[in-house]
Amino acid sequence: MEIEIGSNGCSLGFFAFDTRKDRLAVTAGHCASGVDQIVYNKFGNRVGSVVAHMNDSSTSRKAIRARGYTVIHIDDSWRIEPYFKATASASKGDSVTKFGLHGKTAGSITDTYYDSDAPWMSTIQGDVVTLGGDSGGPWVTSGPTLLGITASGDYENGANHDDGSQAQPIWSLVTLIRDNAEAWGQGFNVWLDD
Repeated sequence: MEIEIGSNGCSLGFFAFDTRKDRLAVTAGHCASGVDQIVYNKFGNRVGSVVAHMNDSSTSRKAIRARGYTVIHIDDSWRIEPYFKATASASKGDSVTKFGLHGKTAGSITDTYYDSDAPWMSTIQGDVVTLGGDSGGPWVTSGPTLLGITASGDYENGANHDDGSQAQPIWSLVTLIRDNAEAWGQGFNVWLDD
């Protein structure tokens, strides 16, 4: 789903909930500039508002950039349903499909970097093409199983979007939100279709 937050056009990654059963959605950290921003769909209709935010950072480890998150509270006027059956960690060689503003592209995971002590630095790399506006969109494998969300072009190859892209692993997003999003992070979970 295409969304707009301020002047940023991005893609919605997944729906979630917290202990209070708030209806939440998540996109990339660089898609917003802070809390209380209104979120619109591509038709200009209000979808919700940003309730928790951690911006992406310029901190890097080689070609991996530190990632944040944007948590959106979905307005009650919208009907939402879970799409994913499960979440999983990606491994090199796994097949993957990226969804976003510019449609879907299929490819494979080319590398992973997981750091449980610094989840904001964890990254999945793939040969799927991403373009501006795809940020925050889901990376999916069979199931459908959610692996992560689009973060950027592949900085290993100079961030040329045709050379592949990077995603933020789902486990690192969940960890960051639980640890940093205050009340919105309490009991935070991806909403899965049973």
